[in-house]
Amino acid sequence: MKEIELKIVPIGKSGNLSYKKQIEEIVRTPTEGGVDYGEMRKAIRLLDALEDLAEDGVLELEDADYDYLRARVGKVRWPVIDKAIIQFVQDVTGISPE
Repeated sequence: MKEIELKIVPIGKSGNLSYKKQIEEIVRTPTEGGVDYGEMRKAIRLLDALEDLAEDGVLELEDADYDYLRARVGKVRWPVIDKAIIQFVQDVTGISPE
C-alpha cells in the first residue's frame, strides 16, 4: 500500500497545481495511440480511488495501482517549466531530487 499526500501548491505567478486534478488529467489522457481494455481498467481504478477524496486528502493505492501511476507520470511531456512540477513528480513517484 502506498500513500500520496494530495496538495495544492502555487505554480507560475498566479496559478495553483492541484495534485488531485493533475493526477486525474494524467490518468484520463490516453498515451499516444489510445488505450486498450486493460489499461482503461487500471485508469478507472485510479480515478475511482480519487473520486471522493478532498483536494488535500491522502490517496491510498495498492502497489500495482501505484506502479501504473508512476509509469504514467513518468511519460508526461509537460507544457511548462516550473519547480512545482518537479515537486509534484517527486512526491507522486517517490524519486529523489538529483
